Amino acid sequence: MKIYSDSVPLQSSKQREAININSRVKAAVEKSALREGVVIVSSLHSDCAVILLQDDPAILDLLDRTLDRLASSEKSEEDTGLTGSIGENPAAHVQGALLGQRVVITFSEARLDLGPREAIFFVELGGIRPRRLIVKILGE
Repeated sequence: MKIYSDSVPLQSSKQREAININSRVKAAVEKSALREGVVIVSSLHSDCAVILLQDDPAILDLLDRTLDRLASSEKSEEDTGLTGSIGENPAAHVQGALLGQRVVITFSEARLDLGPREAIFFVELGGIRPRRLIVKILGE
């Protein structure tokens, strides 16, 4: 088995944004020269997420509304005791934990094994700033 790693820099243009990263992950698989295996895509930030979801604006909108219902971005009195960077936007960290910081995708013949409309998304939850993903590829 061989292992290949790649770093993917990203920056959203909105406070909360889902960015389709299929092309970046495919490019890493192609660079690896591996034909079959698994890809692990990980966010290095707790106020971001990496998810698999159908690439459909209505579903992305529903995700956005659902996140607000589960962990509102509105500051409340309970949030006043939080300190450090999490105190700036505690909801983003909770939303990141709910969605998850990584996904695992198989690939065959150097092609990602995804459904016809399925996509890998980096989800910015905490604001507009430079971010980084790690793409780890294990295979033959």
